[in-house]
Amino acid sequence: MFDRTLPRFKELQEAVIDNGFYVYSGNILPHFETDPPMRFIVESELRAVLTDWKVFSLGQEERILRENDKRGYIWTVSQKLVDEK
Repeated sequence: MFDRTLPRFKELQEAVIDNGFYVYSGNILPHFETDPPMRFIVESELRAVLTDWKVFSLGQEERILRENDKRGYIWTVSQKLVDEK
């Protein structure tokens, strides 16, 4: 998804039906350069685009697998709440 990561994330969010759920999991920022350069969603961006959603889970996990080899994921399970009037 490279430089289109956040716009694609928002497009998928908009496709969720009223009161539907959105589940996302992505890699954390890498500890090395990628070729081509890749764009990763960070936790603050994820929180910012979910301000009108009910967030059941949102977190990030990092692990050092080997020396200088950090890996991890960022995720959310959220619901698109719509007032039914």
